[in-house]
This record gives sequence, C-alpha cells and structure tokens, in this order.
Amino acid sequence: MSFLFEKSKENLVAGELLLQNGHYSACIHCYYYCCIQLMLHYFYSKLGCSESSLKAKIDDFKKMSNNKNQSGLHNIYFGLLRIELKNTESSFAINNLINNFAALKTNRNNSDYRQCAIIKENSIKCKQKADSIVNQLKTYLL
Repeated sequence: MSFLFEKSKENLVAGELLLQNGHYSACIHCYYYCCIQLMLHYFYSKLGCSESSLKAKIDDFKKMSNNKNQSGLHNIYFGLLRIELKNTESSFAINNLINNFAALKTNRNNSDYRQCAIIKENSIKCKQKADSIVNQLKTYLL
C-alpha cells in the first residue's frame, strides 16, 4: 500500500473526528487533502507514474494549457485526472468528480483563508463530497 493511500485514509478519519468534535474548519481541510492524496495515489499506483513522470506530465500540461483556470497545482491535477479518465469514463462521471473536487476546494479555501464562519452544515456537505470523491476514485483503483 502506498504512503499516500494511508495518508488519505488517515485524513478521512481525522476529518470525521474533527467534525464530531465541532472543529468545522479543520475537518474540511482534512476532507480536501484526503481526496488530493487519494488522487495522487491513483496517479502513482493505477497509472504507474513515478514522482518524476508525474512532474513531466504536469510540465506538459502547463505548456499545452492556456486556460487561466488551470493555474495552481491542484487544478492541474484535476486537469490531468480528466485527461486520464476520458477514455474509460463517461463525461457525466468525470464532470461529477471534478465538480465535487472544485466545490470541496472552494470550501477548503474558505475554511483556511477567509474571514468567514464555517458552520456544521458546510462541514457535513464537504464530508458528503469527500465520500463521493473517495468512492468514485476507489472504483477507478480496482
């Protein structure tokens, strides 16, 4: 098992514990990184990428992308994931996955960087999005 897979599981459990104990901002952070780590695990284990080959894919993606929405490493990961899945998955499934990632990222940015209250309902929605992403990514890992 990869270290990233284990870290992903750990962040999911940590998010649940934080949510149960009323730490709503912190749990969103854990849910988001649980999903990022599982996506990286997918790149490394399912696609056979090494850290250097993933970096090369990132560099190639940056060169071919003129889209300003693709700035930031995590957005590049989402773009690479979309490319990797387009031959095997439906557009609906891919869009659902990427939209869940985007919503979770927005909430993570709000919880980490914005002067705003994070309420329980936001955290529960983020948990649901993270669960959906994890379940979808796990089907791709089989």
